Amino acid sequence: MPSRSGALILSLLLWTAPLHAAEFLGAWDWDGVGGKFGGWSGIDMAPDGSDFVAVSDRGSLIRGRFVREDGIVAGIDARRPAALLGKGGRPLPEGASDAEGIALAPDGTVYISFERDHRIGFLKDGRLKRLPVHPDFADFPENGGMEGLAVDDEGALWTTPEGGSVTAFYRFDGNSWQRGCDLPRSGTFRPVGLDFGPDGMLYMLERAFFGPFGFAARVRRLDTETCGADIVLTTRPGQFDNLEGMAVWRDDRGATRLTMISDDNFNVLQRTQIVEWRLP
Repeated sequence: MPSRSGALILSLLLWTAPLHAAEFLGAWDWDGVGGKFGGWSGIDMAPDGSDFVAVSDRGSLIRGRFVREDGIVAGIDARRPAALLGKGGRPLPEGASDAEGIALAPDGTVYISFERDHRIGFLKDGRLKRLPVHPDFADFPENGGMEGLAVDDEGALWTTPEGGSVTAFYRFDGNSWQRGCDLPRSGTFRPVGLDFGPDGMLYMLERAFFGPFGFAARVRRLDTETCGADIVLTTRPGQFDNLEGMAVWRDDRGATRLTMISDDNFNVLQRTQIVEWRLP
């Protein structure tokens, strides 16, 4: 039987990209300042790809605007990170501040998903309010909760946990949660980001960790009616940092773009990266 390390090396040698691969547009390292900067695990953007909002797994939120040259990210004009506030206008306590996913509704409402204390909330008057939960949420692994969050054209929320034997999708229509289709897991990739594209399809960012070789990312495009999915891109291990958040939007050429952000885990050996792709 081959060793685990031998099998890993073999899988890396056989690494292939999907047909009709997405076009890589660029990666930009974001060097922010302040003790709250880092750990960015979710991002969402305006439909035109200009303004954005991102959330950190230490309970911070940041808003900003991408500065582009010839359509490529060349800088970021952002405010300082601000703590998410809960009851009494106080910052969220440590055990309840692990924000992972973020989604902007058409009416401007900001929704945020959390793991460890598995829940989804929304910002109202600068404070976080809780939504009802599905009974399944209590069974999610502590560090395998709802990393992805998206809003569809009807204003319904969609989420999926990172942990579990299948990728299970949950939909909140404003009143109650329903469990949708289950997508079989594929390889070592696990879901960490969700967003609906301008085509109405649900795009899912997945991550895999290959030890000393680093992280790899994959994006699958999902039809939520049939649960049929296809791979639109796969990165090589170590090609980028720990990509965790993704926003999908349409540029001025009418093309669909994917904008991703990496979680540096507040580790000096890692980076906060903005990575962009254009789909064929």
